[in-house]
Amino acid sequence: MAWGFSAECDDCGHHWDALTWNERIGEYNADSYSYFCPQCFVHVNIAPDLDRYTFPKWLAANQASIDDARILQHIVLLINDVAANSTGLLIPHAAYASRMICPTCDRSLVNGTIDDTPIVCQKCNSETARSTGIHSHVSLARVEGLDDQL
Repeated sequence: MAWGFSAECDDCGHHWDALTWNERIGEYNADSYSYFCPQCFVHVNIAPDLDRYTFPKWLAANQASIDDARILQHIVLLINDVAANSTGLLIPHAAYASRMICPTCDRSLVNGTIDDTPIVCQKCNSETARSTGIHSHVSLARVEGLDDQL
């Protein structure tokens, strides 16, 4: 799902409008982990209770969405690797969280959201820019290469 937002850079004063994508892995709830790419403006919410039995079912039911989003493909591979190499019912979040990167810009994802995380200015590349607010819901079909343009 895409949302329009406005942003402003504290260093150079640049003001711009852009899109932010919101993806999810597992069923979202109030305890979901929130991660964000401050350069590509992609959010990923991850259910806190992923387990070895329900996660494969969720994958099967959501494969089309995963196929359309490289960031989800990357994180799903990490989660599958951890699930295959760990014991216990729950998939340990800490075992894959530090390895999550944005495949578009190769940055580590940060814990947080666009509302509470500094973002990268599109003009001066300073990492002190901030969102000044979400202003619209945008209905877009995924288009190959569109993520690379955000």
